[in-house]
Formats: sequence, C-alpha cells, structure tokens
Amino acid sequence: MKAIRKYLVFGASLALALGIGFAMQSTTAPNHPAFVLRALEADDPEVRLAAAQTAREADLMRSINARPVTPVAAEVDAGGETRSTLPVVELPADFLKQDAPAAAGAPVSDDPAILARADPTVTVACARSITLLAQPAALLQLTVDAPCDADARVVIRHAGLAITERFSSAGILDVLLPAFSDIAEVSVVFIDGKTLDARTMVPDIELYDRVAVQWQSPDSFQLHAFEFGAEFDSPGHVSAASPRDPGFALRATGGFLLLLGDSSVTWPLLAEVYTFPSARVPRSGTVTIEIEAMVTPEVCGREILGETIEIHAGTSVVVRELTVSMPGCEAEGQFIVLKNALEDLTVAAN
Repeated sequence: MKAIRKYLVFGASLALALGIGFAMQSTTAPNHPAFVLRALEADDPEVRLAAAQTAREADLMRSINARPVTPVAAEVDAGGETRSTLPVVELPADFLKQDAPAAAGAPVSDDPAILARADPTVTVACARSITLLAQPAALLQLTVDAPCDADARVVIRHAGLAITERFSSAGILDVLLPAFSDIAEVSVVFIDGKTLDARTMVPDIELYDRVAVQWQSPDSFQLHAFEFGAEFDSPGHVSAASPRDPGFALRATGGFLLLLGDSSVTWPLLAEVYTFPSARVPRSGTVTIEIEAMVTPEVCGREILGETIEIHAGTSVVVRELTVSMPGCEAEGQFIVLKNALEDLTVAAN
C-alpha cells in the first residue's frame, strides 16, 4: 500500500515564487553523504586544499552562475534578443536511434608530448588530455586521461552545472553529462587548480526540455517528474528511485533522470537532471516537476542552499538560487516539497 502524502504549509525563502508543502513521510534515504565539518583543519594537506578550493567555489558559484549564458558566437538583434550565428546543423537520419553513433568531436590533444610542451611543468608521463563527444538525447560523453591523478577529486563545470567526480585508480574519468547549450563548453578543474577545457556542438538540443537541481552536500534535494498525471510511485513517476535511461527519450516514450556527482569525495557537489523529449512525444499533456528536501540530522533547523537549472527547446539556460528553511530535528525523515521551483512542462502532440 502506498503511503498517504500529507502537505502542510511550511515557510521557505527562494529566488522565485514557490508553492511549498511539508510532506509527512518517515523513510530516510540510505547512504546519505557525510559532511566533513573540519576539512579545512585536516592533517592531510590535499584534503585542506580540496576543502579550500571548494569553499571558494561555493562562494563564487552563485555569482558566476547568475550571469546570463549566451552562445559562443552570437549577435543581438534590434529587439534585444541574443541569437546564435553558428550555422544550423542537420541531424543525420539515424542520429536519434538508440544505437546511433556518437556525433563527431575532437580531443584537445591526443599527444601527451604536445600537452607537456604547452605546460612545461607537466612531465610527459603525467600529461592530461580531455575528449568531449556529443551523444544522442543531447548528452555529452566526457573522457579525461590524467595518469598522475589517480583517485583525485575533480570539479566539472558546464553552463551553470558544477559537480565533483573522482578519477579511477588508473587516472581515467569517463562521465555522461547533460548538455545545456547548443555549443557545449566543459571545464575540468583539478586539485592543483589547473583546468582542461573542451567544447562540441549538440545538434539535437532543441528536441528536449531539461531541468535540474544541484547542491553541495550535506544539503540535499531530490527531483521528481510526474508525466501526464502520474501519481507517486506509478510508472510515470521519474525520480532517483526510478531514473530510467536515455532510451526512453530516444524512443519518445518518456523522460529520464541523470544522477550526477560523486558523494564520496571531500565537499561533494551533486545534481539531478531530468530530460524530456517534448518535441517528439506523440501526445499532449503536462509533466509536473517537484523538488523535495529531506530533513536529516545534518540539515535540520537551518537553511539549505541549492540552484535550479533549466533549458527549454534550445533556449538560453536559466540558473536560479534555491534557499529553504528546514524544520527542527523532530521532523527528521520527513520532506519539504517545493512544487513550483521549476516550471511544469507543457507538451503538445507531435
């Protein structure tokens, strides 16, 4: 039997008008990421450096992300609208098939010697390289080879999105990212402060609506999409418990959720991103978007911070701050429900 979800009015301060409910639910999510309270005072100098870097990122991220994001090559028309001046890219006939090949994209460098010459402080054996490829469903395949960064924390940035990941023991990072721009620019920031940048075109981004919520642990949010009147825990409810895969969008049968970021690193930056193929589904209706915040011992009785990100049919990305006042610790295990933090998606049959 499904739990009855009761909503009571509860206060919150947000960067946009919200309808907010307090959901009575007693379950607590497993594996909630631990918060390193004294990371800046740790004995390990690498931990201190990571904590200091992320603290700076937390201070700067909101001011940086608040700036309007425009295409790399753009012009402003008489009405003040910014438009891309890049040529229109036609999709290959098989691009939207589930087994379609990746769109073309080139690594910044294949040759470690070239990278080493570009930065004399890097030995050939420790040279870093990055490759960014466009994939179907307006996704990005990011691959970073950094043989001397085994198990290291790294920050990935793209169009307002910021997440942390960890290199493998071999110094390899392979991540699937959502694109938020037709010209996707991705930056990878290493523990030593150095950065690798890459960009690629995303030819199918206008076919999708995409919304996201991001935060720094121990603050935490959960994204929920209710497709065409779906109820909680029904087949049309997309969430971390039932995220689906990009094949749903490629087959135009529904949306999917990406869970981004590694919560095991120091000061983790995490995100959830929902994608819906609004330009391709053969039915009309509404996809209702909600954000939840669980009351945990780490966040009870204080404000939690996050950001929302959204892009609709290839328009410019919009980033907004999200601030929620959490109830006291007696409400542990319950949820604050934010019903209008992100716009619902209105879908017309195609």
